[in-house]
Amino acid sequence: MPDGKDLRNRPLIERKAALQPVLAQCARIKFASHIEEDVEAFFEQVSELALERIVGKRAHSPYVAGPSVTG
Repeated sequence: MPDGKDLRNRPLIERKAALQPVLAQCARIKFASHIEEDVEAFFEQVSELALERIVGKRAHSPYVAGPSVTG
């Protein structure tokens, strides 16, 4: 919560923009940009890196506590 503001009701894209400067100061957490354009290239990179999973959220979705699994 930058500056003590509760961002949970704001869209993900706004929460990420507000948190990016905070996360830049943290060595253990990495900021990940949104993938909006070349999604196929993204999946190719994931495959090449042999990553185990991808966590994705809709850019304009509000925060929802706890895990949710769809499709």
